Amino acid sequence: MDVDPHRAIRHVEAVHHRFKKGKTKKNHQLTLKIDGGMSVAGGMDHQGNHFVGYKGIDGSEHENAFKSEEQIHEYAKKNNKPHYVWEMIPLLRHVKGMKLKPGQAFQGDIVHNADSHEGHAQPNTIKYKMGKGVKLSLAVHSEHALDKDGKFQKKTNYASTENFSGEGRHVPNLAMDERVKLDLHKDRHEKIQHHIESAKKAMTPETIKFSKSIIHGDTTHKKFFDFLQQYSNHEARTTGSRDVDRMRKHVDVYMNKAAQKKLAPKSHDALRQGLHDAIDRNEHHFHNMFSAHNHLTQASNHLLDQLGQHHDQFDIHVHEESPYKRHEGVVSSEKETKGKNRGDEVQAKLTRQGPDGFSKANKDNEAIRFGPKQEQS
Repeated sequence: MDVDPHRAIRHVEAVHHRFKKGKTKKNHQLTLKIDGGMSVAGGMDHQGNHFVGYKGIDGSEHENAFKSEEQIHEYAKKNNKPHYVWEMIPLLRHVKGMKLKPGQAFQGDIVHNADSHEGHAQPNTIKYKMGKGVKLSLAVHSEHALDKDGKFQKKTNYASTENFSGEGRHVPNLAMDERVKLDLHKDRHEKIQHHIESAKKAMTPETIKFSKSIIHGDTTHKKFFDFLQQYSNHEARTTGSRDVDRMRKHVDVYMNKAAQKKLAPKSHDALRQGLHDAIDRNEHHFHNMFSAHNHLTQASNHLLDQLGQHHDQFDIHVHEESPYKRHEGVVSSEKETKGKNRGDEVQAKLTRQGPDGFSKANKDNEAIRFGPKQEQS
């Protein structure tokens, strides 16, 4: 899909509209983002066979779409993945109890998957409340139909969770459709509107043209897009904003990553200089891009502040002892209405950034759960 710098602005506008007007824009869906564990898929094929698998399966006939417990045991043993046994086998048993029709499937994240709990489950960073008797808590993100070849064809992000629920199963409805009553304080609305308009002004036609070229490296450097992504992720879990001078300093951090350390001295120096040259040549564009990004981040934070006032309406709640006290955020899904990508769905995840944000909490939790990590590129 083509790079379109306007997409981020459109997503924030659509979420703003949902809160301000209480209605969802056409071709837009908004769902609650859940900090789940293993990502899975499941359903019933056209022959009436139930199946489950890791989220990467692309249909009911995929080699890792398991239709029996024996298949799961065999795969787990062959690939040294014992967790498939304790995740997939209970999941398959639950899927067989769902009210599915032939050709119906889902994708989602496991929140809890065990015969017992102590009133809560913590699949990752956030600890969620669990009701009595829940053996499976499944956050279903999307519902799919299987085509004649068993391939997944996405129907909606507003899954029919009532068909997936049942005895021992907690399948919260994550859809933020009109059943969820949202509002927006006047002052908060005005601040969000200001940030959206400021983001639009920052993205001049010239900057838009330049930003589209970065992914290909035509106007920067072939490694610049990778560098920019790593820099942006670093800021997401630290300051929460982007800055040209801090990006320059991050070149040293990037060059000390394992992938760059493997380079020959001459290539290493050339890459370092190439990244700095790209920043120096296009500094005015990066100022514009980061200004727009920072305004959208602030607008998103205001929206997430408002989200916190509506937590009581959701079917899943954050536990009082959770390390991260809020819901993770929201997922905005929009269908393209123009051009060659018309009909394609693009998603944006709105989560809080900065020192009190989810990325920081997630990184801290990772360090606690897994200890020091080896350096990764």
